[in-house]
Amino acid sequence: MASAFTSLVEQLQQELRSLVRRAAGPGGKVDLVLDQSLVRVLNCVAGFTFLKELGVDAVFRLEAQCPPLSQKPRMYLTRTTVETTKTIADHLTAEFSSGAVPPARHIVFVPQRDPLCEHILEEEGVYGYAHIDAFQMDLAPIDNDLLTMHLPLFLRDSLAYDDHTALSWAAKAILRLEAEYGPIPHFVALGEFGNVVLDLLRFFKQSNGTPPADAGSRFSSVIMIDRQLDAVTPLCSQLIYTGLVDEMFGYDAGFVNFGEAVTGNKDATQVRLRGDDPVYASIRDENFSNVGKQLKEHAKKIGASYEEGHTLADLAAIRGFIDKLGDLKAQHYSLQVHTAAAEAIMMAHNNDEFTRRLELEFSILNNASTPSTEWLEECIYRQTPLNSNLRLLCIMSLARGGLPPKLYDDMKRIVLHSYGYEHLTTFDNLRKMGLFRMEEKTAVFPRLRKRFQLMQQETETESSSSGGAGGAGGGGASDKYVYYGYMPASVALIEQACKVASDARVLEDLSSLVAPKHTAVYWRQPGTALSTSRVENVLVFFLGGCTLSELSALRKLGRATSKKFVVATTDIISGERLMNLAREPP
Repeated sequence: MASAFTSLVEQLQQELRSLVRRAAGPGGKVDLVLDQSLVRVLNCVAGFTFLKELGVDAVFRLEAQCPPLSQKPRMYLTRTTVETTKTIADHLTAEFSSGAVPPARHIVFVPQRDPLCEHILEEEGVYGYAHIDAFQMDLAPIDNDLLTMHLPLFLRDSLAYDDHTALSWAAKAILRLEAEYGPIPHFVALGEFGNVVLDLLRFFKQSNGTPPADAGSRFSSVIMIDRQLDAVTPLCSQLIYTGLVDEMFGYDAGFVNFGEAVTGNKDATQVRLRGDDPVYASIRDENFSNVGKQLKEHAKKIGASYEEGHTLADLAAIRGFIDKLGDLKAQHYSLQVHTAAAEAIMMAHNNDEFTRRLELEFSILNNASTPSTEWLEECIYRQTPLNSNLRLLCIMSLARGGLPPKLYDDMKRIVLHSYGYEHLTTFDNLRKMGLFRMEEKTAVFPRLRKRFQLMQQETETESSSSGGAGGAGGGGASDKYVYYGYMPASVALIEQACKVASDARVLEDLSSLVAPKHTAVYWRQPGTALSTSRVENVLVFFLGGCTLSELSALRKLGRATSKKFVVATTDIISGERLMNLAREPP
């Protein structure tokens, strides 16, 4: 449990307790059928032991095959999606068509009920067979400064399919935080989605009544930022340790499955990455070039602690050593896991191709003119991983505000020729998501690059890197360049947005930078008290996802500006996930 949000977790547990008991009925026992996409995020709020204590007798994965019929009630806990609703409808149809009369069935949607899903149940003829409810797990804390809505399809659904339902969920998530931690005085909305959420917040507040002012409010301000304002950053190669872990092993609601490359056997090891682990906390925000040094220091400390146990003479000292032995063993295990993970990352990235890719990324981002595509075309013809090549194409498109028509058509043609024409839908999705398109005059990124000096000087970048994952981009002139010579545009926007409340000219500057498609809006909530804390707590809400490298950059920015940034996001994203989203068929 993330201790910074203990009260939020307790509230979610209480809601879940009520839902489970309602489904279990007088017997006190219930079977749970769980949407696979909820497993890890639910574990951040309520683990299997907690569910057993509530009366959950057996847990089944939600899949096409219906769980065995039993005399216990059954509760379906699922995301609010059409696909899972149809699967549940098939289960109910199969049970009732068998002639047996099953016990009560409950469908609990996360985070809200949805008329479309209920209409599907009605069309399938099973609407009256189940009780329908909602578990309002709008945000789940996965670390002390990180909350997630865990909506991996948000960007595709919002941009490619024009489904903006989740924006109202985001507004309600902020309302929940206000109800738990006090009203937030200052709101800054950056971009189209940010403005929609702010409008919804105002509407909900007018409908429900504004909560009373509270001088003890946890957050001094909230900055809502639309991912569309900076679609470049998630596509770039991450060099921060946690970012590389995400790219290589996958990060899901705070959990990582380390495979054979780390464990040494075929069985994967699931590890939760949390800031209260001193080993992980010391390396999570480090450029990979510094990770080995940090791990070596921890190995020395742990070794010295074990040696200390051999020199103890009296019982009191021995008892004290035994008391801390559990923590010592946990650190030892964490050290083993992260050392093996670092070695696997080094083996995968310490090569000329990765270095060449980093250099091409830097060249594309640093130059407004069209860079040479010769090496990228060679990679496409050699059929190197498609996602890596698509990421470079999208960076090229975004960095210069779209590609010239001829170059756009040529690159699209050679990709289809090399990887197959089934990827026509991939390019259509990339276009709708604003990631790969022809030239346009309203592109935001070129203006942000110039205004905020997002690119580090090439000489500094070269002097601070020694090739491969072990040295690229490490150390540079400033911590803000967490990528290879590049500072995330999102972090630059957030840094400026923090000044809006005290300087109206900053808002005008931001509005001109993101115009004409997007706007920047400031709202001072009436009747709220200003924070008197020396450290300003700022909630940053990414609408469209946040990378772990951006989270690291915000932690560093917070240390430099006496602010504590807490990140809420629709999901943790990476370039790999974005490309997988675009490649999924409609």
